[in-house]
Amino acid sequence: MKVIELKVKMPDEYFELLQSVANDDGFNSINELIVDKIAHFIKVEKYHKELDKKDIISLE
Repeated sequence: MKVIELKVKMPDEYFELLQSVANDDGFNSINELIVDKIAHFIKVEKYHKELDKKDIISLE
């Protein structure tokens, strides 16, 4: 397993907005929100790559 560590500088108002979004969506922290969004992005990318490999006729 690989680990990615990110440090992001942002204005206080952006941080507060991000914290609010995390709390509103039921996450315990901004980190949990970001990990969830990255995982969702990866799943979507994987899905689209798998679609590209299939014959378009098989999608009917």
